Amino acid sequence: MSGPVPRSVKTLGSHPLNGAPARPESKASPKLPIEPLVTIDGWTQILNVSRRSFERMRSAGLIPPPDVRVGRLPRWRPETVRRWIEGGGRP
Repeated sequence: MSGPVPRSVKTLGSHPLNGAPARPESKASPKLPIEPLVTIDGWTQILNVSRRSFERMRSAGLIPPPDVRVGRLPRWRPETVRRWIEGGGRP
């Protein structure tokens, strides 16, 4: 069975089901790191305080308000925490 290979068989290697990507990946855009949101437990580890102490600080207005709530759970963006620390711990 020697002879010319049909065009459809030549392009089969680029099919996603054959393990090869269907489209070439773009090398121009770098992958940005995705940082997880900071939880209350994350704050307690950063500040090295108990959860109760953190809640007192939060009630007193010493912690910035959460950026997002997931259900009833407050979450802060890492850049919010960094700004708070760089600002001397003032909201």
